Amino acid sequence: SMNFLDVDVETDGTTATIRNEDAGFELSLSPEYVRGNDLRNGRYTLGIRPENIVLDESPNGEGNLRSTVEVVEPIGSDNYVHLTVTEDFLARSPADVKPEAGDEVGVSFAEEDIHLFDAETGEDVFLTDEEIAAAIA
Repeated sequence: SMNFLDVDVETDGTTATIRNEDAGFELSLSPEYVRGNDLRNGRYTLGIRPENIVLDESPNGEGNLRSTVEVVEPIGSDNYVHLTVTEDFLARSPADVKPEAGDEVGVSFAEEDIHLFDAETGEDVFLTDEEIAAAIA
């Protein structure tokens, strides 16, 4: 499964900023990550898998955004943490990360873990030719 968030991208071709003001989300992409991708200014859908999300339980913690915990589902070695970022936004965290419903948490993820889907074509602009070839094979 993947979480989705509508975002706006501002880029000069060297750097880029991805943001969703309603969610309080902003992520600056490094020049190494932007270079060579078909990224332009406009509307995209950001995708991030639950296992690539890191939760920070401290009230003043760092993160790409802040969210409120809705439900925590213990599943043995992990917890599924439902967040208010968007409907059905889910993080998979280690069992020792134990926020409670109503807690505010920091939500972060690395740029290399995101997928950015073009709003018109639905294509992931960060897929490499090698990844496309591997998916077809």
